[in-house]
Amino acid sequence: MNNDLIDIAVFYKADHGGFTIADGVLTFEDGFEPTKKQKDTALLEMAKKRKASEVDQYFSNQRVKILSPGAFMDMIYLLKAQEAKAYLANDPGEYPLLNASVQAGEAADLDEAANTILEKETSLRNIAAQMEEQRLTKKIAIKNAKTLAELEAIEV
Repeated sequence: MNNDLIDIAVFYKADHGGFTIADGVLTFEDGFEPTKKQKDTALLEMAKKRKASEVDQYFSNQRVKILSPGAFMDMIYLLKAQEAKAYLANDPGEYPLLNASVQAGEAADLDEAANTILEKETSLRNIAAQMEEQRLTKKIAIKNAKTLAELEAIEV
């Protein structure tokens, strides 16, 4: 019950200011007393936020399984793909990330490095597209849920 009161308080706090919860009673500074329907709305909306966060965390964890963790590594993958595309398009320039692949022994030369990176990028893009469709489908279902039962039926 106290968790429900906290959810209700947090949901309405912006419109009704501070609140206290004492002996199982929620009191807003401005005297607002939510109706049963308003309480149910607050509980559903707060549950939606938690479920949406759970979906995002789940898919974030799934992405880490196919990529290295961290935004910096995501940036490295993007930069490597840009270098690979530029190299294969015969754009003049330096290609330090492609060269790193050659120096590390991942590829025999820049051609092989560029092609390997673009193959990986295509594979990752396809996996990412599937995951993004699943994530968005769940987020839309969460947004459209009208009851807690509908919300709880959405699997993460």
